[in-house]
Amino acid sequence: MKSGAGIAVLARWAVAPHLKTGELRAVRLTRRGLERRWRAAMLRQSPLPLHLREFAGLLAAGPNGLARRAVRARA
Repeated sequence: MKSGAGIAVLARWAVAPHLKTGELRAVRLTRRGLERRWRAAMLRQSPLPLHLREFAGLLAAGPNGLARRAVRARA
């Protein structure tokens, strides 16, 4: 919040544009930061619906791949 009264735990890639402009400030919660591991389980289907293939691709790309896709989507 611009009033200086907000706090949230967010992925750095998700707020990167706001960090660059100085709207937000990032503060580490631990020395190494936080790591989150995502998993997905799907029923065997043939063919797999597009939305599930896309979601699985996002998870497989990991945080760096997600960040690149998020930046491209905003452009």
